[in-house]
Order: sequence, then C-alpha cells, then structure tokens
Amino acid sequence: MKLVSLGDHDKKVRVLSHDASEVVKKVDGKNDLIKRINKTEVFKPVWEEVDKTMDPESFIGRCPEQVVRYCGEEGNIQQALAPVHEAHRERKSN
Repeated sequence: MKLVSLGDHDKKVRVLSHDASEVVKKVDGKNDLIKRINKTEVFKPVWEEVDKTMDPESFIGRCPEQVVRYCGEEGNIQQALAPVHEAHRERKSN
C-alpha cells in the first residue's frame, strides 16, 4: 500500500468519519466513509488501494479451518453434542 503522510491526513479521516457517522445517526443513512475517502483529493495516492483493503476476505484469517475443526464431524462441538444426539435417536426409536 502506498503511504501518505500522517498528521493532517489523520485529522481529515477523523472529520470524514464524524461526517459519515452523523449521516448514520441523524439521517438513518448508510455509512459512506469509504466513498468520502475515495472522493477526497488528499487520499488520491491510495484510492486504488482502499477498496482492496476493505475486502472482507482479508479479515477472516483462519476462520474456515477453525469452523471445520470445532464444528465439523469430528470437532469438539460435535463430540460435546454426541450424547444429546444419541438421546434424541433413542427417543425417536421408542
């Protein structure tokens, strides 16, 4: 990611953030902070990078593997629920 100098940029982000939150709180609008950043000239050097940075896939880390590990067929949760499943099967068969 390209770097921009801090200081004034930090203040600008804070102002844009406050403006966006006002829209959300008082107008029940959507948070448009990213659009505001992408329209602000001082952030032009990073406009291309902003949308890439906001990709949710960038933030999930090991979640898919953890879900399989804990919730999959042999996962901890399935093992903990095994007695409940067995009791349910016994009830159905009676």
